Amino acid sequence: MLKDSAFEELLLAVCTVAAGRTFMTPSIQAKLRDLKRRGCATVTLSPREREVICLISLGNSSKEIARILDISPATVGTYRNRLMEKLSLHTVADVVRYAVRAGMVE
Repeated sequence: MLKDSAFEELLLAVCTVAAGRTFMTPSIQAKLRDLKRRGCATVTLSPREREVICLISLGNSSKEIARILDISPATVGTYRNRLMEKLSLHTVADVVRYAVRAGMVE
């Protein structure tokens, strides 16, 4: 959903999701079709991967992230490596740039 969607579209989305189905606005569907047509793959990050990206981008070390999320530093490394592979990023600076461009951090 886009934040400027009409109320009727929001209502349809809620009913659709409540029925266990996925809802996407027509404009988002069109953008995804365009990306696929141009050969750009879409990447889905898990909520935990998104948390790890944000925490890395805020300058936290693996130990600090592990403490914040109550997981082991090795698990943080696994999440970091997985998201970097998914997004074709090679350095922490790349992760930070991605997070800023994606609006995950300011």
